[in-house]
Amino acid sequence: MIRRSYSKLHIATLSCLLLFACRDEEVVGTEDGDDAGGGAGDGGGGTEADPDDGSSGESGGDEDTGDAGDTDDSDGGTDDTGGEGSDDGADDGTDTGGDDGGTDGSGDDGATDSTGDDGGTDSSGDDGGTDSTGDTGSTGEACEPSDHDFQLQLFAPSAVLILDKSGSMTTEWDHDDDDDTSTVSRWNSLYSVVELVLGGFADSIDFGAQLAPAIGAIQTNGDPNSCIVSNPPEVLVAPDNAANILATIPGPDDTSLRGGTALTAAVQSSVDHLLSVSSPAGKALVMVTDGAANCASWASGNDIFNAYDTDLPEVVREAHDDHGIPTYVIGIDIVDENIWIPAVNPHEALTEVAMAGGVPKNGAEKFYNASDETELLDALATISGFIECSISLPAEPGYPDLVEVEVGGVLVPRVTDCDTEDGWVFPNQGGGTYNTITMCGDACTAGDVHVVYHCP
Repeated sequence: MIRRSYSKLHIATLSCLLLFACRDEEVVGTEDGDDAGGGAGDGGGGTEADPDDGSSGESGGDEDTGDAGDTDDSDGGTDDTGGEGSDDGADDGTDTGGDDGGTDGSGDDGATDSTGDDGGTDSSGDDGGTDSTGDTGSTGEACEPSDHDFQLQLFAPSAVLILDKSGSMTTEWDHDDDDDTSTVSRWNSLYSVVELVLGGFADSIDFGAQLAPAIGAIQTNGDPNSCIVSNPPEVLVAPDNAANILATIPGPDDTSLRGGTALTAAVQSSVDHLLSVSSPAGKALVMVTDGAANCASWASGNDIFNAYDTDLPEVVREAHDDHGIPTYVIGIDIVDENIWIPAVNPHEALTEVAMAGGVPKNGAEKFYNASDETELLDALATISGFIECSISLPAEPGYPDLVEVEVGGVLVPRVTDCDTEDGWVFPNQGGGTYNTITMCGDACTAGDVHVVYHCP
């Protein structure tokens, strides 16, 4: 496996995640477990202006205005574990285990419990009885050891880049933390980072691009034309799509960006498109924004810019839960404070979206918050590495620390740093979920993968 390195910007080797580029053709439960099927499954542009004139910060403002000095990242505004019961084999047929001493499911004269073994454990668990192994899972449910076999084939996954093109993206920022260099716009940095990432991954990921809002959007609060979104996306997913994407989105020095942060409509359009793509590989959304979403479908008047679009987390959650399409969230210089356009704390808003997307960032901060261009590149490149090679587990293990993974019959170690080590990790454990394993480095390879859920 070739490791990619962006040494100039100190980007570490990127990992392969099993969630998106590898697919599970077959999941086979052993006699200890059931057969299981694979699959798993933020404010708008504009510059700040006087709130008394109906214009808004991030999304608001006059059509012809643009406060390049606005540095506000909000786009200008901002089981009981039952006792181990055993049947005494006596004539009363009563189970002595469980919490309530309830009657065994067999209940016949001197009959054994439902396992059919004299004096055996009651596998029905009568209100908290234990399972047939006598052990309980970490969530209070019975632990069932099981094996899961996957035939992994590496295919290019499909990913739509949802790019915030709101007016606030023209805001200048210190992109390199160097006071001796000139500032550039947030959009300039985003364009440069997209160009680098596409150059490194376009041969292994079928990318598409969706602008939020579309080219042609205006900058007038109360006007729905500030929130127009292209459906389908401006650039449909396709192999080797870098040149097409870069030629379609606004150039790095474009200062004509206008509109609100129409992320909900952009997600809906992107999901509809991905569902139409016929591919055995995984699919994903990568959302990059400098603030929380507005442009809600239910908003009118000044609320088009001023109100936070509460529909976004639900739309993102449905994409993940109903269609197996996760959403990665990257914020550009997001502050953790209440903003008046839209009226929300953008850090809290993006955290909610990231959790709903099913693939939150590990650590205290659940989305990728970039404070300069290097961090923006690091975030987007890392996520692209995740998308490059990944797979969903049929069910979360009761005891994640007791999971073993073999590739081609060879035991693969669980590692802590997927960027530099060969092995596997749970990429989503920062969000408290263990529904995905990520193969790292040389462990990301086509072939047989055997996953074992052990019990204590």
